[in-house]
Amino acid sequence: MIIIDRAEAKSIIVSKKLLQLRHYEKLEILECYYPELEDSEHIGTFIAEGDLPQLSKHAIQLIQTKQYLTIPFHKDLEPLFKGALFGNLIGVTNAYLELLLNNSKKQYKVTGDIEPLGQCPCCNFYSIGLGDDGHYDICTICFWENGGNGPNHMTLEDAKQNFKTFGAISKSALQFIDAEGKIKFKLEA
Repeated sequence: MIIIDRAEAKSIIVSKKLLQLRHYEKLEILECYYPELEDSEHIGTFIAEGDLPQLSKHAIQLIQTKQYLTIPFHKDLEPLFKGALFGNLIGVTNAYLELLLNNSKKQYKVTGDIEPLGQCPCCNFYSIGLGDDGHYDICTICFWENGGNGPNHMTLEDAKQNFKTFGAISKSALQFIDAEGKIKFKLEA
């Protein structure tokens, strides 16, 4: 049994996933996680403010000339893909990290505290931003938008009943939920 901390476990997982990303998945990451890339003249400011990871001059040039749309697999853009992949592991349980790491050759035990997340009022999983950061977050497990009944077009009670019945706030929301969400995040007992 190999005992590692969360940071090391995440690094191993991200490195492995980075090698497996297909080009269309890289484009999806650029579109979904980095909308500021469209405002290419301010890339330097976004990097300085921490909204984007540190990038090489060549990567900045690729973004400013919109070449990232045709060559999303360029090595200089790796920090963007790594950033998104690391972001997807915030708040996941140590057991989930172990599930991603363990194989027939190696068995890992992941240690360390899980990054705190807020609890979804619908499904009770810790899957949204903490405090004000979670306001208007959409839970990846049940698809409840944390902001009250208005944005969800239903009451919380109806959403909870729907979650119990078919696993999301509505049948149409099933297409948007994370299939692994229930094993990724901690559930309030």
